[in-house]
Amino acid sequence: HNARLALQFGDLGQFNQCQTRLLHLFAALRLHALDPQRIEFLCYRLVYLALQGMRLDLLKLYRELTAAERQQREVQQCRRLCVSLLQQDFCLFFRLFKFAPFFVPFLCQLFFKKVQMQALLCISRVSLTVTVSSLQRLLCFSSAAECLSFLEQQKAVFKQRTKQQQQQQQQQQQLGSLVVDCKASVPNFELSPLLKKKVHAMG
Repeated sequence: HNARLALQFGDLGQFNQCQTRLLHLFAALRLHALDPQRIEFLCYRLVYLALQGMRLDLLKLYRELTAAERQQREVQQCRRLCVSLLQQDFCLFFRLFKFAPFFVPFLCQLFFKKVQMQALLCISRVSLTVTVSSLQRLLCFSSAAECLSFLEQQKAVFKQRTKQQQQQQQQQQQLGSLVVDCKASVPNFELSPLLKKKVHAMG
């Protein structure tokens, strides 16, 4: 219960502590492999490792699962989520995470800015330019203004705007029409603190 509350309130440190204690408790109690609580926290661990980019640890954990564990619907859902991250299929990740089982969506939210930054960098490396409205949709922002604020924080370089465009954008009517110069922005994006952000691994 405490672990779920920690996720709901965005306290990853507290959640990590609960997860570690629960792993030891499950082992001591010798819970059945398919015990619902054990499956729930297995799902959290799988997704956590993927969000942290801990590929080897994730593969090791998955190899240790029994066939019965792998066949659990919730585990399969989380596996698809993990694969989307490992393959950098961020469009798929943004579609899947909302429907993930248990409190996995709350866990994903704690890493959401990091994933958005990873996606932005991938898009920028293969594009010449991209509009704010396109990025708003691709990166799962709720508004063009929110997307623009994120881009400015990450020191995006924008194509030169006409006076008319600037006036319209100041009125927040055409924020989505702003164009990011991807080639010029990539060096700044690569230095984003979000890409270096690492939370202590679970025990």
